[in-house]
Amino acid sequence: PYSPYDPSKKPLSTLLNEMTYYVASTLRIDNEDECIIHGLQILLLSDVERVRAASLRALRYSIHRATIFDKFLECRLDYLVCRSLTIDLRNARERLEAYKFIRRLFVLYSQRIPHSLVYVLNAIVSSNSTTPASRIANTTPI
Repeated sequence: PYSPYDPSKKPLSTLLNEMTYYVASTLRIDNEDECIIHGLQILLLSDVERVRAASLRALRYSIHRATIFDKFLECRLDYLVCRSLTIDLRNARERLEAYKFIRRLFVLYSQRIPHSLVYVLNAIVSSNSTTPASRIANTTPI
């Protein structure tokens, strides 16, 4: 496939983009579902934020298949998605991909959402809804 950049200069980006394309378009056999989930699990454990964000994107594009969702639940990858939301607040790209992934889960499998994702979203909303004392003292309307 056409790539807008030189693969030799960005091998990691090339690998992740090709993996996303593969997951989104060519997976057809259930046996491959398990392989792709294990591959994404390894990538979600990476120390590099870009790798985790790209693997969340690949997971989001592949989760529409029920067999992949079942493998996702079986391998407990929901905890790695929670990690992406809470590990470092400066990782905006990774957090955005995690939010997009959870939103996709709510659309596709609203009855089977793992409790860990609900708990982490609740914690994020709760921590952002508390008003700091400095803002209470300042009565200027926002």
